[in-house]
Amino acid sequence: MMVMAIPYAANIGLGPLTLADIFTILLIISAGILIWVATRAKHNMDDSSQDRYRHKMERFEKYWILVAIVSIIILNIALVGTTPQTVTANTLNSLGVSNLQTQCPYAAPGHYAAACNNVIQQDVNELLPLQNQGKIKIVVVYAGQWYWDFYTVASNGTLMAAKNLTVSPNVPIVFLLTSVDVNHDFGLYSPDGTLEFQTQVSPDYVSVFVYQFSHVGPRLVRCLEYCGPGHWTMMAEIYIE
Repeated sequence: MMVMAIPYAANIGLGPLTLADIFTILLIISAGILIWVATRAKHNMDDSSQDRYRHKMERFEKYWILVAIVSIIILNIALVGTTPQTVTANTLNSLGVSNLQTQCPYAAPGHYAAACNNVIQQDVNELLPLQNQGKIKIVVVYAGQWYWDFYTVASNGTLMAAKNLTVSPNVPIVFLLTSVDVNHDFGLYSPDGTLEFQTQVSPDYVSVFVYQFSHVGPRLVRCLEYCGPGHWTMMAEIYIE
């Protein structure tokens, strides 16, 4: 089977540590320029010299603001194709999927899951041919206070509860996530404690997220949005093997 390369920032050498290095370098450069400006300030200037110095610094400040704006624009352009939303959409489009539903019908509190069940099943049916061809793996996630329920999908589209969810590396995993009560945040950590990805999980809505694991090993799932007194206990594991 041909392995699909999913171009998240971390997969093209722009992981959190690399981005931190970039911003650290920019911070050092900025601090160096500020020190340079400060050391060039003249004391005991006459009025004429002070005016010339002030105008010079005003021009320098404008140039520096322009450099900062251009740098931000360049970084955003460089990374726009690696954001989770863009990568998910591009990956699904490349597989011929463009008709997934995300908005669930309105439901009163306590009935969110029932409102989203049909939407999730529609999305599963849309994705099922790709899973049966071995091109993707579908994982359905229901979040609640304070647990994660995982489901895999049988070849006929039936959801099957997965107590010990195990998926293979190098296969795009399409996560369909919703909440049965309040807002949660699905954060997945690698074995060394690095946050691999996170996505919002909300009631009345089905979040779609595509991710491809490149290394085997257990992954810890934690809720990253406060959801009540039991928030800190909301953990689960996914096994990549």
